[in-house]
Amino acid sequence: MLAESGLTLHQRLLETGIPRHRRGFVVVGEQHIQKLELPEVHDTYCIGSSGTWLIIVDIEKKIHLLNPFSRVQIDLPSLTTLENDYWERFVTKVIISSTPTSSADCIAMAIHLSSNNLAIARPGDEFWTTVETPLYWIDDIIFYQEQFYTVNVEGKVMVCNIGDGGQSPKFSVLFDDLEKVSCARIRYLVEWLGEILLVEKFADDSYITHRFKVYKLDFASRKWIELKSLGEHSLFLGLNTSVSVLASDDYSGWVKKNCIYFTFDNTLLQHRRLNGTHADIDVGVFDLEDNSIKPLYEGISTSGRSRPVWIIPAQTNQVNIRE
Repeated sequence: MLAESGLTLHQRLLETGIPRHRRGFVVVGEQHIQKLELPEVHDTYCIGSSGTWLIIVDIEKKIHLLNPFSRVQIDLPSLTTLENDYWERFVTKVIISSTPTSSADCIAMAIHLSSNNLAIARPGDEFWTTVETPLYWIDDIIFYQEQFYTVNVEGKVMVCNIGDGGQSPKFSVLFDDLEKVSCARIRYLVEWLGEILLVEKFADDSYITHRFKVYKLDFASRKWIELKSLGEHSLFLGLNTSVSVLASDDYSGWVKKNCIYFTFDNTLLQHRRLNGTHADIDVGVFDLEDNSIKPLYEGISTSGRSRPVWIIPAQTNQVNIRE
């Protein structure tokens, strides 16, 4: 987990003059912060991540994809090009179609609550294109089999035909009769063993997570089928692109199998404080084997704007979260 500016909350309040471009990472299974100098993130906040890439917004409201290790940066259009006066406050998440290797090989989609629509852009575009949707209040997006899929607060799924860039993207409801499975705080979509999973997170009145439920989408029966086990895999959920990893592969020794690793990612509640601390202390691990939850990091975030996000290298034994 990366602490804002690498400062303690007390230091930030006193404005000690310690460099604010310093960030820190907490490796899964450890409790100490590894600091990293990142001048590129000075006066920015984070609205997502994918793999090792952060999705950040600078002081001029321009969006950038930033790899904090290689320092490569790819530009996306400014938030000010969205079709609403309240663009900044209500962009809750940005997902990219793939981990970029050049300046033009990915597509970004933003959840824009104020207009009840989504927005799409490619690197090099001058503005975000609004995509009208038949369903409102989107919780999550994934890119699955060359298409964007979304889930809303009722657990209904939409699929987007993005075309070739020459035509407007269009969403349609995947199954009109897909029944609601339960009432949860937030829902996630994640690809697991080539299938789509719906993960529901339940929280108490203080927005502290207390359990999860996992479902697999059965296209043949047009139903959500509850899963009791993820096998050798574990899920990483939050502000990031939701992802499943094989715990016994590159992440052996760092990630426990059949678990859900989660962070606090409620954008509309990020300003709240719980007992004098930040609400994003809700970072933990849910074990599907015994339905237990353990805190992953017991420190206090010092970030007032950015929520913690996962950074997941493809070929390493470390999984980090950045806040």
